[in-house]
Amino acid sequence: MMKKTLLVASLLLAFCATAQAETTFKRGAARSAVPAGTVGQSLPERGGTTITQNTSLAAVADTGAACADPDGFTTENSFYRRFNLAALGASGAASVTNVDIAIEAADSASGGSQPLQVRLYTIPAAAPLTLANLTQIGTATAQVSDQSLAALSVPISGSIADAAATHLVVEIHTADGTAAGDVLMPGFNSAGQSAPTYAFAEDCGDTEITDLAAVGFGPSHIIMAVTGSGLPVSLQSFDID
Repeated sequence: MMKKTLLVASLLLAFCATAQAETTFKRGAARSAVPAGTVGQSLPERGGTTITQNTSLAAVADTGAACADPDGFTTENSFYRRFNLAALGASGAASVTNVDIAIEAADSASGGSQPLQVRLYTIPAAAPLTLANLTQIGTATAQVSDQSLAALSVPISGSIADAAATHLVVEIHTADGTAAGDVLMPGFNSAGQSAPTYAFAEDCGDTEITDLAAVGFGPSHIIMAVTGSGLPVSLQSFDID
């Protein structure tokens, strides 16, 4: 089996304690020449109600984590945020119309684009964040051209019937790029977050969704802003750089 490692922007590390025993620590460009610490484009302000768990919505190079092979090509990866809407003032029904994220690095060997999926779920309010507890309510695919430290807007539709009984979970999913020689890395920063960043990558040994802080990547905060209606206004507190 091919050894798997973690891509921490330009630093490749092991993604979780259950990863393959022979992981490789690599320091280098990881298919991107952007210097560590470079600040990217911030996500745009939008009308309606926009919620986020990030303190800042600008990606910073070399702050993220993703599963990759020893050459730095990214495997299949999923990243999640869980929004407790009722705890922040929402009640009744809510809907999602757009998800904004950041891209740290997209590098296709063919020079074309790569698919990135955004998926919406509900989960019972008292349930642990596991794959089995998620109910999908929406999905959308964006084609990501080669770029670095950029913002990406993904129109999507999903409805939450009862914000008091269920939480909203948003997933960013990237495909396996190892065979083609592709890299697709969502944007992160370490500026602060009000709730955890979660991840799942089978190729790095994961069997369940994992809090990045629990496996040594606490400063890796995936950037995400969700727009819709019926969402709690009290979540709208973030910096536009």
